[in-house]
Amino acid sequence: YDVANSLRFNIGSTDYLNRTSGTSSNTNVWSLSMWIKRVKLDGGTSQKVFSAGSGSTDRTEIYFYNDKLNIYRNISGSEINIDTSMVFRDLSSWYHTLWVWNGTAITLYVNGASVTLSATNLGTNKINGSSTVHRIGIQHDNSSQNFGGYLAEVTFLDSTAVSDATSFGEFDEDSPTIWKPIDVSGLTFGNNGFYLDFEDSSALGNDVS
Repeated sequence: YDVANSLRFNIGSTDYLNRTSGTSSNTNVWSLSMWIKRVKLDGGTSQKVFSAGSGSTDRTEIYFYNDKLNIYRNISGSEINIDTSMVFRDLSSWYHTLWVWNGTAITLYVNGASVTLSATNLGTNKINGSSTVHRIGIQHDNSSQNFGGYLAEVTFLDSTAVSDATSFGEFDEDSPTIWKPIDVSGLTFGNNGFYLDFEDSSALGNDVS
């Protein structure tokens, strides 16, 4: 399976994708898959990849900071930050990242393998919330902390918490350490699910789910 297109985010601009969700099938259960290629290390400044929220104190964000991949939640001033134990410093490689929230705990898979997190209980979060603004490539509530890099095959499943990463990728049979994408068009996306393949240059945010 070959991926034909990706979307480039320029860290020097404020371009981003934006969507307000409808009524979710299950606000506490979701899976988010993204293929990511970084082009600039963050140097201690956050690069927001995916965010959702309804204000500065009600948001959930996935971002790079100190070259780690983090997920942050702020609900009415109650903050939780969960980061990885690995760093993402290879600017020549694509990383497949999959976040799975099953209603009680968050799990991250990178290139098919689960990654140790500093904590697993995210608690209530804004991703997949009904009538919630979701943004890709920028901080939720303002035009700062932009992501610099490429995204491909951005896939969100509403009300489905996959058990592993094999719904989105597989190991190459000839090079078993290489994780590669598979066709995701047949997945169950739910009411708020989406699949961004970036094939239509005139409508880069086109949902083909």
